[in-house]
Amino acid sequence: MIYTKFAALLGTTEQDTKATSVMALPREDALAALTKLMEPQNIAAILIDYPSFEGHSYNQIDLLVSALVGHGMKESADLVQQHTPLLVTDKPEKALKIYQEIQRDSLAVTASLYFAGQRDHYAEQAIHRYMQRNLRQSEG
Repeated sequence: MIYTKFAALLGTTEQDTKATSVMALPREDALAALTKLMEPQNIAAILIDYPSFEGHSYNQIDLLVSALVGHGMKESADLVQQHTPLLVTDKPEKALKIYQEIQRDSLAVTASLYFAGQRDHYAEQAIHRYMQRNLRQSEG
């Protein structure tokens, strides 16, 4: 039962034949569902995995923090420096920029982007569509 409710939230057509009140749920599916549910509020999430810590890893995180600060995202940089595992924002374009910085500038930190029920590349595309809609609305 719970699986079919969750599958419906994600927009999948799979049906569960068992009536169950509890299920195991990968965090990726939970975040996709959360961003789908919160789509009207434009909620985006970044799940960050930090490495086991050694000197090289700290240097990589420091470089990422510096890059984020350089792009005017000090608040996000502070959260990364604190090794915050999940960043959530109602500014999808900001989430996209943070995600891209992590992808481009960090060898030690990995991240997954979630928006509108989508993950990573598909979330990026969804954010670009969101940004285009907002641009057209502000021009019109």
